[in-house]
Amino acid sequence: MLSLFGRKKRKKYDVLVAYGEAMGVFDVWQMDRFARKLKIGRKVAVVGTRPAESVFKESAEKGVEVEVAEDFAGRALELKRQLEAENKQVLLKKLDEVADRSIMQDPC
Repeated sequence: MLSLFGRKKRKKYDVLVAYGEAMGVFDVWQMDRFARKLKIGRKVAVVGTRPAESVFKESAEKGVEVEVAEDFAGRALELKRQLEAENKQVLLKKLDEVADRSIMQDPC
């Protein structure tokens, strides 16, 4: 939808659900940054392997809920449906898309 001045209006989201195989402290920082940029209040990460304790500590400080599930993609989709049933606007993203690691993967 375009606004009066031709700019596209951003959809308002209540919850960010990110999913991926593993999660580190950098991912927590990037999730928090991404959510603040879009003004999303609640942040949930669904991961396949249990993160280190430092990740749990950092996620508690940043307000990121971490959930461990064997089928992390399926659990994230299930969580999205549950939250939408509660009339929440949910943004579902891969953790790799939220936490841009392209600079870390540069071979040079």
